[in-house]
Amino acid sequence: RRLAAVNSAPLDYAPANEAEVAPGLFMDRYEHPNRPDSAPTIDVDHATATAACAAERKRLCTTVEWERACAGRADDALPYGPDYVRAACNIEGAEPGLSGRHLACASEAGVYDLVGNVWEWTATELPLDALRTRPDERRYEVRGGSWRTDRRKGVCKPDDGYPAADGQRSFTDVGFRCCRGDASQSAPA
Repeated sequence: RRLAAVNSAPLDYAPANEAEVAPGLFMDRYEHPNRPDSAPTIDVDHATATAACAAERKRLCTTVEWERACAGRADDALPYGPDYVRAACNIEGAEPGLSGRHLACASEAGVYDLVGNVWEWTATELPLDALRTRPDERRYEVRGGSWRTDRRKGVCKPDDGYPAADGQRSFTDVGFRCCRGDASQSAPA
C-alpha cells in the first residue's frame, strides 16, 4: 500500500487501535494505516510519514519509545519474549504481510509487527556528518526490520545497531506507525 497523498483531514480516530505503552504514551497497534488485516503503507519518505501522522493529530515515535514498546518491561529481545521463535514475526520472508496477521508477533502492550513485516521510520535523526552523501541530507533511524531481514536485525534492539536512512528517499520495505502523547515521558530516567 502506497500513500499517494496526505489528506489534511484526520482519519477516523480509533482508540481501540492504540496501545498505552507507557503512562500517557500511546502507539498505533498496527503499522500505518493502523488497521488490522491492511497492507502497511510503504514507499514513503520521512516527511510524508511525518505529515501522515500529523494529519491524525499524532507524530512519529522516537527510537526510545519504539524500543521500549517492543522490548516491554522485561527488556526482552523480541516483542513476544526473550527467545527467537521461527515464523512468529514476518522476517526472512518473501513479501510484506497484512498488519496483525502474525498474532504471536505482539508486544506485551498489544502492538503488532514491531519486528519484521516493514522497517519503521522514527522521529529520531542521526546527525552524523560522515554518513551524509549530500549537504542537505538528513538521516533518520528506522526500527524493526522487514520481511527481508534476518533474525539478527529482526529484534527489538540489535547489538550491532540499526540502520539510518536518507529521509528524502522512500523504500519498498520501510513504512511507519504513529504515537500520541508526551515524548518526554518515555525518555530514559
